[in-house]
Amino acid sequence: MKAKDHTDSMLCAWMRMGILRADLAVRRSNGSMVWQRAKDLRLLPLPWARAENASAADIYLRPARGESWPLVFLDDVPVPTALRVARKYKALAVQTSV
Repeated sequence: MKAKDHTDSMLCAWMRMGILRADLAVRRSNGSMVWQRAKDLRLLPLPWARAENASAADIYLRPARGESWPLVFLDDVPVPTALRVARKYKALAVQTSV
């Protein structure tokens, strides 16, 4: 699956879950961060983010902070902590990297 198709599929799934806004962050190779906060999913500047990614930037996308979305991203937390959170909220924990 191409990265664009994966992103489109993920955003469609988020919309089906009722997630309406997302935070998009770009960390450029010089370390600077550019944020697009609480953007409507249909208005995310994805072509810009892809162009930044092609220029060696890291791209981060998550449901917008400050809302009660049915999806939680836990980044850089110990596995036991993630499992405790998943049990507390009766959720699924998915480890995406080691």
